[in-house]
Amino acid sequence: MIALLQLPASRRSGSLRDAAGFRLLVSPRASRSDDGWRVHLDADDGEGQHHVAEATAHDATEAARLAADKLLIALGREAPAVTNDAAPYAELIKRMDAAILADDPATAQALIERTPAVEQQAPEVRLRLAKIDFRGGHLDAARRRLVALLNEAPAQTAPVLRASVLNGLGAVAIRSDQPQEAERFFAEAIDLLVARSEPAQLGQAYLGRAGAAKEQRHFEAAAADYSRARIALKQANDTLALIRVEANEGFLDLDQGRPAQALPQFVRASAGFEQWGALNEAIFTYIGQISCQLSLLEPAKAMDAVDAAAKLATRIENQDTRDSLSISRGKALAGVGRLRDARAVLAGVRDAHPAAGDATSAAAAIPLAQLELDGENFATAAQLAAAAVDTLGQPGYTDLRARGWLIEVEALSRARDAARASAQLDAFKAWADEIGEPRARLLAQLARAVYGQHFDESRKWRAEFDSARSLAEQQAVPADVAAVASAYANALMAEGDLEAAAVEVGRLSRWSDRDFGCAVLEARLYAALGRDEAHQAALARAGVLAGERTIPQDARAVPVSAREAPAH
Repeated sequence: MIALLQLPASRRSGSLRDAAGFRLLVSPRASRSDDGWRVHLDADDGEGQHHVAEATAHDATEAARLAADKLLIALGREAPAVTNDAAPYAELIKRMDAAILADDPATAQALIERTPAVEQQAPEVRLRLAKIDFRGGHLDAARRRLVALLNEAPAQTAPVLRASVLNGLGAVAIRSDQPQEAERFFAEAIDLLVARSEPAQLGQAYLGRAGAAKEQRHFEAAAADYSRARIALKQANDTLALIRVEANEGFLDLDQGRPAQALPQFVRASAGFEQWGALNEAIFTYIGQISCQLSLLEPAKAMDAVDAAAKLATRIENQDTRDSLSISRGKALAGVGRLRDARAVLAGVRDAHPAAGDATSAAAAIPLAQLELDGENFATAAQLAAAAVDTLGQPGYTDLRARGWLIEVEALSRARDAARASAQLDAFKAWADEIGEPRARLLAQLARAVYGQHFDESRKWRAEFDSARSLAEQQAVPADVAAVASAYANALMAEGDLEAAAVEVGRLSRWSDRDFGCAVLEARLYAALGRDEAHQAALARAGVLAGERTIPQDARAVPVSAREAPAH
């Protein structure tokens, strides 16, 4: 049973729910604006799930009906059929938009099929067909529809329609790894809209151009356009679009090495998108949460985000979105020590994209290469990483490419292949210097230190590690700080310098209760120092976090002091 309550959400009563047996309580709110009536519905199932829907129309009854249809679709139920007698053309468009937002192409298609043939050829309907293709991951089909529409929408006679089509083409271009082309589409749309009273479309254009700038690593330009989008979308009173702005600003922070700042933005955006039934967007913000949690050395929390996103993924058709989630899931599984599952998931993505030079396959290859490196399968790790580095040349893949290059240099160094390691290190360093991004320079410097540890007989590698540490501390991302400290500490312990190693281990001890690598390094140090009690505690932490990972022998060894203690 569904109950419609004319009460604010804060005054809903659990006792009323229990007494009446309501499964879903819906609170409406109606307000008058210059555009007519806006009706907002807030649905609560009493078990922590909320859904919201809004609609605007000149007539309050029509706005309420449209909002109710959107809510039904968000809840996974079919909205009432649109008939020529009962619903105007504008209502059809709004119902289609609700179905598209909810990633329900079948409902959207059914609405179109029940529409007279002449209306099916209307530009607004064809634009929705392109959106259906886009949200389903069928980018070529979406592009064909939009190009055909663009030719029918001259700037002089149909500027707003043309801007809508340009926004669509820009979105397709971004998803196709063509950010410069996307930027041109969005810029033309902005030129058409900036002098017109179309804040919703203008906000979308600014939002798209910001995304194109971000993909090109033009972070200041992206931030400025996100601010412009926020102003326009507030004027349009577009709540859902404002959630998109926050989500995209979270990705902007993440790309600039600020996961702690990005995480709460993703959490809020995920909740908002789920309430609105925007499943694709919700999944991508969960992917953002996973990246943040892994960067913050919180793999268990990353798995929580994986599980939440997986529930939504069963309800969408977009394979690109599912692949992106699978790659993030593989990383999180590796982070909690579920190595077999991680390999299976990542290999599955690669097998589904066998074409040479495929970016999705390359993105999955990076964490696979890390698993091979951790398992001391150096040749396989280097091969996987090298192929990915060659593929991921677009600016939007900067972090992935840098990680792959570090894996390749380390694998070749540990395999004692000095010539290839040196050549790749030089190429890595030149690229990092050219693009000038902090994280790329950090990982290139760490690669240089790792190479020096294996091949530099002058022992200048200590200075290289010191430089890497300074770069890591500037960004202060836990995963990067721990990566440098761990590599440095291992090198120092191999040299027998336990005093210096202890300083590096101390840098990552704050994460040893939740990160396996940090716990293992503590156990190694305490075993070498002969601190039996501390060693046992660290070993116990490592055991809890290990999963399928093996704790190295030197971390499990009984400390010297305990072995030499006199018998009682």
